[in-house]
Parts: sequence; structure tokens; C-alpha cells
Amino acid sequence: MTTPSPSTGKTVDHLAAFRRFPVGLIVFLGVFIAAGLYLASRHFGADAVAMCGDETMQPGDQCEQTRRRRRRISTTTTIRSYEEQLVAAARSHEAWIWGGIAVAVIAVIVIILVVLRWRSDVALARTMSAEQAPLTAFSTTTGASVGLGFLIAAAVGGIGIFFGVRFGATDGETVGLIVAAVAAVIALLIVFSARPKGSTLVWAYEPGARIVTRSTSQDIPWSDLQYFISPGNDSFMQLGWKGSKHQVSVDDKDFFATMRTKINSTAMAEVQQAAPNGAPVSFGAVTLAGRTITFGKKSLDAPSLAAINAVKTKEGVEYQVRDRAGKTAVTIRPAVLANSDVLFHVLHEQFGIVVPTR
Repeated sequence: MTTPSPSTGKTVDHLAAFRRFPVGLIVFLGVFIAAGLYLASRHFGADAVAMCGDETMQPGDQCEQTRRRRRRISTTTTIRSYEEQLVAAARSHEAWIWGGIAVAVIAVIVIILVVLRWRSDVALARTMSAEQAPLTAFSTTTGASVGLGFLIAAAVGGIGIFFGVRFGATDGETVGLIVAAVAAVIALLIVFSARPKGSTLVWAYEPGARIVTRSTSQDIPWSDLQYFISPGNDSFMQLGWKGSKHQVSVDDKDFFATMRTKINSTAMAEVQQAAPNGAPVSFGAVTLAGRTITFGKKSLDAPSLAAINAVKTKEGVEYQVRDRAGKTAVTIRPAVLANSDVLFHVLHEQFGIVVPTR
């Protein structure tokens, strides 16, 4: 199914992102599988040699090593026998073997997850291809985030298991086993959190929008759709919907502008409909009901407010809501304030509150 792109006007097949096999990501992961197996095979079956510095030790030798502690004048001297150094050398080979295998296994797990998600996306695209073409659409993939998540997981798992096996040579089997197990668990948790979410698709129709994420599709009416923006940060463009904490990141400014305009129109109509009886209208974490505006759990009388200012902080931009005395009554993050154009317009027109300009 093809639709005109809002930015270029050219015909775009937005379902192509769902059908496209992630060759680049698979090759990227395959390189790490090969590297991990190479490291493991290189040290598998290698003879352990007891070394003391650059010198090869013989049975009966002792190795004296002196280390200076950082920021201290004192030094630490360690004396180890030939047998101890031989065990350490053998553990070094084992560490490389298990570290390499860990990286390869993590890469294989990620590849399996990627292929399974791709198959789900293809099946979804097959069912959607015969549907009516949308007015406008946006789609994207998550390959970059999966690759980054794998790198972090491979580093944590591979390095953690490597040092876990090495620790076993000097600090006992228990310590090494604990370090390796903790590293493996953390790596698997990272893989789980960075697992492929599949392609994301937003189709805009007259009744509302169809949003596809995690290989599932749901139709959202315009009255439930929300957008989230941050002043001074044009790259922060999120779409969400009432009753859900999930948001879809959009990087197509023209598409987002089209959605924003339509959502503003629908939200303004909802405000006008609710005004006579003071029915509550949701703006994400903010609710407006007649003269009462609620920020999270704090309710304020709207006429008592003087201004809403966008202020840059160390954590980013935040909205500071000030009362008539100039004191900050409450602060709120742009990421949780939905449909801000409409809210600011109503607060300014009805209560004379100074609000940020677009």
C-alpha cells in the first residue's frame, strides 16, 4: 500500500519497513558471533604456561610481584608459586573461551528475537496490504536501538564472565561463579529491555489513526489522540492516546504537523463541548474542569494563576506555573503535558494567563 509523503509528495510504501529483512543488523550481529567463536577457538586446547612477568617459570619457582597503590606511598608484594601461576594461566584461557562464547550466544539470542519480530511484522503487513489507503502515514524501524542494546549486553556479559572466570583463580570458585552469574543475568536483562519492538506505523484516516507497534495494531479515534512536544527541542515529537502510557516517537516534522493540527481541532471542540457544565478535559497529566486545573494530584484555581513559563534546567525544559504573587505553584514536564497548544490557548483566552508561544 502506498501513500503520498507529507514532506516530498512522492509515493511511499510505508509497509515496506515491515517486510524488509534486517540484513544490516543480522550481518552486524554475525560479525560478533564470528569474533566470539574465534576468541574461544583460539584459546581452546591451548597449553597453559606459568609466567612471571616476561619470564617462563619452572616447577619450584616462585613469582614475586610488587604493586604500588594509587595515591599512596605503600606497596603490596605478592608471592605465588609455580603451581598458582599455572592455574592462573589456565584460567586465563578459560576466561577467553567463556567470554567469547558469551558474546556469541548473546548475538544468537538477539538474532532469533529479530527474526521472530520480523516474521510477525511481515504477517501484519500481509493483512494490512489490502486495506484502504490512509490520508497520510509515517513509519520507522528500531534496528539502531537493538544494535546498541546488544553492544551493551555483550560488553557486560562477555567482560563480566571473563573476569568472573579469572577471579576464580585467585579468590575461589564461589566468587568467580557469582561474578559470572551476575554478569550473565544483567546481560540477559539488557537484551530483554532492548529486544526488537518491530516497525512502527501511524496511519491517519478521517475517523482517527491506526497505530502499529510491537506487531500489534489498534485504531484510535481523534478524540483520544494526543501529542507531546518540548519547547526549544524540535526533535521531541511524540504521539500517544488516552488511557495508555505508551508513546510513539515521530521524526517526520511535516507528518507530525498534520497530526498536531487535526488533534488540536478535535481537542478544541471537546473543550467547547465540556465548558457549559465544567466537565473535565484531559491534557495528559493535566486536567481542566471549569475553573479548576489539576496538575497531577495538585488542584489549583485557574484565575489565581498568572503565567506558565518554559524554563531550562539541568534535567531539560520544564513548565513552571506561577501564581499572582509570582511564586511557583507547581512544575510539570513537557513529556507528560498533552495537546499543549489547546490548553495554553484556553488558559490565556479564558483566564488571562501568560503562556509560552509556539
